[in-house]
Amino acid sequence: MYRVTYKAFEMDDKPIVKKFDEWYEAEEWVQDEIARRVDWRVQHTGYYIDEGAYEHFQEEEAALIKVDRI
Repeated sequence: MYRVTYKAFEMDDKPIVKKFDEWYEAEEWVQDEIARRVDWRVQHTGYYIDEGAYEHFQEEEAALIKVDRI
């Protein structure tokens, strides 16, 4: 079983916590959630987003995730 903790920002004291029976389920949810959050940021910015900025957004989101095997 796996527990995924996903914060909205670094000091978030009420993160999303999900539990999954299988690793692939946790991995799929994390990938989908990162894509959703990055897409939201891209759509709501008033600036041109190049590939480097897009990758930076993905890295920032990935840093907010913690996965534990329970």
